[in-house]
Amino acid sequence: DLPLGIYFGLWNFYCARGKLHRALELGHQRLALGESTGDDESRLVGLYTTAAADMFLGHLAQARSGFERLLASYPKDGLANPALAYDIGVLSQSLLADTLWLLGSAEDAIRVADETLPTARRFSPFTQSVALVNRMILATSMGDVATSRQRAQELIALSSEHSYQYWVVHWRISLALTGMSAASAEAEIDRALQEAAASIALMRSAYGSNLQCSRFLGWTVAAALDYGRLELARRLLDEALQITADEGERYWESELHRLQARLLQSEGAPDDQIASAFEAALDVARIQGAKTFEQRAADDLSRWRSR
Repeated sequence: DLPLGIYFGLWNFYCARGKLHRALELGHQRLALGESTGDDESRLVGLYTTAAADMFLGHLAQARSGFERLLASYPKDGLANPALAYDIGVLSQSLLADTLWLLGSAEDAIRVADETLPTARRFSPFTQSVALVNRMILATSMGDVATSRQRAQELIALSSEHSYQYWVVHWRISLALTGMSAASAEAEIDRALQEAAASIALMRSAYGSNLQCSRFLGWTVAAALDYGRLELARRLLDEALQITADEGERYWESELHRLQARLLQSEGAPDDQIASAFEAALDVARIQGAKTFEQRAADDLSRWRSR
């Protein structure tokens, strides 16, 4: 029953630190308070904070349900409480798009994500900036380089205008990894990979944020594998797996196991170790309903078996 602004700040603190089980617990408490007292504002904030924590924990069906419940009854003009740093309706729609993609509905994810941006502009510059970050991240995850770089440039312009310093590390990661190609010189590839890795390290140290770092590390590991930087791939993959073990951020866990299988292949590991990593990727994806990652792992496993 804390004042809503204090609750929201506390939830954001735990979420950003990657303490997602605690964030989920707080979300359930706020949702229960709103439902028991008839306080619709608390109910909506509880739905948002519960669904967001569920998504990052890999509880994808619960996350989708929570976001859709919120959006079904969310006021057109948002919540008037000035203690909320951003509009939770816009962010629910944005994170719903991410959830849909993980669940295997890529077309729906793109549609929902693109519909979010004009809505975000109506609310506040900071709400717009968070929506742009999420759209950039989704595009990078999907391998949509053009959209990722376009949204990154829009984010840079908006952040420069309003001094949103924190987003710098996010766009540096995305721009570094989407700027590489088969035509890149070896030195350019090394610089880009180091830029991405250094930005993640800065996020975790100077900003104290672990949120989504398993994803960002996973992107960088994939790029390092693509370009034969196995030592870097091993170091960053171990770091990413430690995040999932310690902090509970599980939504990228299947992808990390798939990347582990790829790395083991490149290192010449025994077949049983490689098969075990693939099976772990498939098991996690099936438990979470992450059809996108299940398909990636199944495709890689099929290629490996037919080698």
